[in-house]
Amino acid sequence: MLVSCLAEGITTIKNAAMEPEIIDLAQMLNKMGAKIEGAGSNEIKITRSKSLKRCKL
Repeated sequence: MLVSCLAEGITTIKNAAMEPEIIDLAQMLNKMGAKIEGAGSNEIKITRSKSLKRCKL
């Protein structure tokens, strides 16, 4: 997911893992400026972000 946040276009991950740590990672990346939808489901959609910023957990 981390690499896909900065990759060109839209990345779709099918049959994605649904563990709580995946949801936590997606939430952290979204706080950093990523655009991740569907974390916790079997399909995650990641739209390119120009950059990621620091965040507090």
